[in-house]
Amino acid sequence: PRKPPIGARPFTTSTIDIDSSVTILRSGNWFLKWNKKGSEVHPRYVWLDTEKYILSWGKQKGAPSVLSGHISVEQIQGVSTSQMVEYEDEVARVFFILIIHTPLRQVYLATEKREKLDSWYDALNNIAMFYRSHGVLMREEAPSTE
Repeated sequence: PRKPPIGARPFTTSTIDIDSSVTILRSGNWFLKWNKKGSEVHPRYVWLDTEKYILSWGKQKGAPSVLSGHISVEQIQGVSTSQMVEYEDEVARVFFILIIHTPLRQVYLATEKREKLDSWYDALNNIAMFYRSHGVLMREEAPSTE
């Protein structure tokens, strides 16, 4: 895919809670990711590191030794979506694009699965808002009364 068009889905109230959001992002998933210049696209595994509060991506699933890049959760100013259609031999492929806005850049992640885009959109918005409000990613467990 070429560089995605700029477009935004209005911010919405999520239908998933913070714990589910963390679970979705911590589990990770494969996306197509554009480089900083927007000139190249590569498959990257993207996941949330809940110890360091960073969204990471790499060429392989999960291991820190394969980390290609990251952004901290506190840098996420917002999340929006777009889509693009690419034609190959008169066959249309639709890519759903997740755009993560930070003060220094926008990170573009694409998938052909709308459900994956929607769940990651909701989850990233949830953790960004929760982190801004609470300074942590997960609720502290209530002390035991026993």
